[in-house]
Amino acid sequence: VEVQVDGAPVIGHEEQSGAIDQPQPVSPGRTDHPVRIWVEIRISNGLHLFQKNLSYPDLVRMVEKLEGLC
Repeated sequence: VEVQVDGAPVIGHEEQSGAIDQPQPVSPGRTDHPVRIWVEIRISNGLHLFQKNLSYPDLVRMVEKLEGLC
């Protein structure tokens, strides 16, 4: 599966020393449209979770709710 990540933090000496990483700027062509996230989780007991059109804050809330179930 091909994956492209824009805005990922740089991993280097600064991270090892405990300094806060600055994210790389998003590619110029990507600023026109907000990022929407699709998540699909299948668990061996048959549970199937599918959420689409999530914003980043929506994704964070979903993960927090899932953590509460563990």
